[in-house]
Amino acid sequence: MAIRQRRSAVNKKSHLKDVSLTSVHRVNVRTKSYGAIVSLNISEKKGEKKMPVSSLTLIEGKGVKSDAHFSSERQLSLLPFESVRRMKNAGLEVGPGSFAENITMLDIEPSLLKIGQRLKIGPVLVEVTHIGKDCDKPCAIYNQAGYCVMPTDGVFAKILSSGEVKNGDTIEVIKNEDDERRTTNHGGFS
Repeated sequence: MAIRQRRSAVNKKSHLKDVSLTSVHRVNVRTKSYGAIVSLNISEKKGEKKMPVSSLTLIEGKGVKSDAHFSSERQLSLLPFESVRRMKNAGLEVGPGSFAENITMLDIEPSLLKIGQRLKIGPVLVEVTHIGKDCDKPCAIYNQAGYCVMPTDGVFAKILSSGEVKNGDTIEVIKNEDDERRTTNHGGFS
């Protein structure tokens, strides 16, 4: 009986082919306070796919040196590799940089980050300013798939300290003081 119920549950889920495309229905995404850089990406013009490079120079208060978005409001953009993989599994020919992200990261879940949260990327400190991107018009990805990951999974940050980041560098989510207080006070209960 239990085996039949289990099979029935599996069969009911099988019709949910595209469920992994939405941020609300993530599956098998590990969440840690540490992640890693999978790809560093740069472009000369806005609105085009970024090309992989071996390192990026991040300049405090300005952005990514030699990138099209240098000195813009969105100094640095990050996207989980898991999001790129979901779109690739949906049949699109995409890879790191296809969504114009500067950093393709692994094991950092955007929905668990907060505005003002700090990340240490290699030797550089950044602060999250936006999670998700409001698109003025549907992009090429949206037109192909009917969905794009940047409005839900794109992370934008301002650069708080200058330095060079390299492929394979770690990304650490820095706990803020409020998180520390909740942890040590056990949610405010004595």
